[in-house]
Amino acid sequence: MKVATIGSPANLQAKLDAQGNGIAVWSDMTATGSVVEAVAWTAGGAFGNVVQLSQPDPSEFAPDLAVNEAGTGIVVWSAATSSGSTSRQIESSTRPAGGNWSAMTAVSPLLPLTSSARVALDGSGGATAVWQQGATYGMYAATRPAGGAWSSATEIETANPSFAGQISVATDAAGNATATWAAQDASGMSVRTATRPAGSSWGAPATLGPCASTCIPHLAVARDGSIAVVGWAPNGPTANAAVRLGKGTWVPAVVGSGNALVTYVVATNNAGASAVWPVGIHVAYHLALKQSDYR
Repeated sequence: MKVATIGSPANLQAKLDAQGNGIAVWSDMTATGSVVEAVAWTAGGAFGNVVQLSQPDPSEFAPDLAVNEAGTGIVVWSAATSSGSTSRQIESSTRPAGGNWSAMTAVSPLLPLTSSARVALDGSGGATAVWQQGATYGMYAATRPAGGAWSSATEIETANPSFAGQISVATDAAGNATATWAAQDASGMSVRTATRPAGSSWGAPATLGPCASTCIPHLAVARDGSIAVVGWAPNGPTANAAVRLGKGTWVPAVVGSGNALVTYVVATNNAGASAVWPVGIHVAYHLALKQSDYR
């Protein structure tokens, strides 16, 4: 089934709620710039109309989508409000289960080098957004209660690294949020993380361990809050992870070897988690897929 005719799609994401209803989002080029669009469908396969979420500005790109169990959806993206400008803001639109998308809402101020927004939803529809901002690669976050307004931006990476990126954010159903990113300073590249308990403020960021120059930390949080896990590739032929049980401390672990590059982590209720990565088997273009479970 063809849902839409689009010109140059990018950043396509699709997610389901607990009932099997879905939302997809992407960015698309138009004659005047790029826009962010979305489509929703029911568990029975009935698609709605494609909706343009962003304003008709010169550059709206890199959308990120979150959908919770009840079917609430939220999209965040980076928007440049004038052609060629390096100043951008993070914007969002929200869709209640079975409802219509809201008008665009600004999440961040309009500032240079604002990008890489990520978003997560708790069980009630409360949202947490994290993004990168400024020449010092500051990591910023904002929260929004269900039906409310976005808070002011809070800087959660205060070390001013020479590089920071590869952001992930996740929440459990109660709204406890965890963010991870890769940061480089004089000592090299490392995986960093910060946590915001529901209704509280962000804690001081912690370093989970070193990583390679192309490091992409993968984050997963169980919806019951029992476990959080981050997986990444450090400098060396291993796959590394860090696990936090409940609201405890992070515990590092080596989960695999063989020039491993962690590609995915999942966390399940009752403190279960898995990390997955491919390794070469010394045959051209052939890889073995390996997995390590936490129980």
